[in-house]
Amino acid sequence: MSWSSYVKDVTSILDDKVKRLGIERTVNHYEEDIVKILGEYPETLELAKEVRKIREEALDKNAYLVDRLESKCKKVGIDFYYAKSPSDVLRYIGDLIGGGKTVVKSKSMVSEEVGLRKYLEDLGTEVWETDLGEFILQLADDTPMHIVTPSIHYSKERVAEIFSRKFGKRFDPNDVEGMVRFFSSFMRRKYFESDFGIIGSNSLGVEEPASLLIHNEGNITLTYNTPDKIVVLTDIFKLVPSVKDSIKIALVTSRYAGYRIAGYYDVIFYKSLVERGKDVHLVLLDGGRKKILEEREFTEAALCIKCGACMYKCTVYQLIGGVFGGPAYPSGIGTIIASFLHGVENLVPSLYTCLLDGRCVEACPIDIDIPSMIVKLRAYYISRASSRYNG
Repeated sequence: MSWSSYVKDVTSILDDKVKRLGIERTVNHYEEDIVKILGEYPETLELAKEVRKIREEALDKNAYLVDRLESKCKKVGIDFYYAKSPSDVLRYIGDLIGGGKTVVKSKSMVSEEVGLRKYLEDLGTEVWETDLGEFILQLADDTPMHIVTPSIHYSKERVAEIFSRKFGKRFDPNDVEGMVRFFSSFMRRKYFESDFGIIGSNSLGVEEPASLLIHNEGNITLTYNTPDKIVVLTDIFKLVPSVKDSIKIALVTSRYAGYRIAGYYDVIFYKSLVERGKDVHLVLLDGGRKKILEEREFTEAALCIKCGACMYKCTVYQLIGGVFGGPAYPSGIGTIIASFLHGVENLVPSLYTCLLDGRCVEACPIDIDIPSMIVKLRAYYISRASSRYNG
């Protein structure tokens, strides 16, 4: 991203009182909720330390887990595809689904990263986001503001306006329940019309193998249960040895995301899907993540469990939201990850927006030292820029 476009985006959100209010309201709620949750479940702090160890050990043997997962998938009749790049993901899933189909998909940051929905729509396929927040963004042609609460920058008035424009009927902004009922009714039809369901993974237990997904709306359960053909799209960092490991990660993730107990913790055993007659395809993305594992100074970034706690606490995020960070992954941790996925030279504005105040570290259940890695990336960028200039 260029400095000029970044400044334009920052100015735009600073001038938008509704978006600022949405971010402020969500941050304030989170501040109140997380204190109560950790007070009610103090064991979460020790469980978070255990989760860090689980993630560290899984990353140390990531190559083994990838190979093991491929072998396990083939044994139970799963089509396994290892994608080196986002274009590989799009090509594989595009060839698999083609045009003229109907697809329902759950919220997935990997699908945001690769631009999957737009790619399939350009092929002539009808794609619907089944998460309400993502559905709102789809109708608005917008991108997520947060990895857990993607549409926090939309007021009920804006949502009613979007629904009214898209569906040709008036929606009362004060009747939030009515808009939710309409969404549920609309999506119910799409589930039963769908040819494919696309889901992600909060984590993936290799030995079983199975995806674990956290959600609050029940939409994911319908997304993988209703269509006959299922695509699981995730990345290599999500792999852990067992479902037991995944469950521990899920508890820490959901509590630090601001939920005492999430509405649903779905453990999706691939073998069970196949036995029920489902045609299952697992797409595992590298997309530059191996570089993070190879650069030992930055491997800590790969420990992230995507709870979003650091974003709520971030001083800069509280002002400009998801403008700060990388594509699909906001804030400081997103800047680090995106520097490897998209090139550090494309993340310079966000690298130098970070205040290095350490609030993200205090919030992180895994104790990831984001500021120190930001400083190292700045030095790396300056070193590369100096070499090019002197050369």
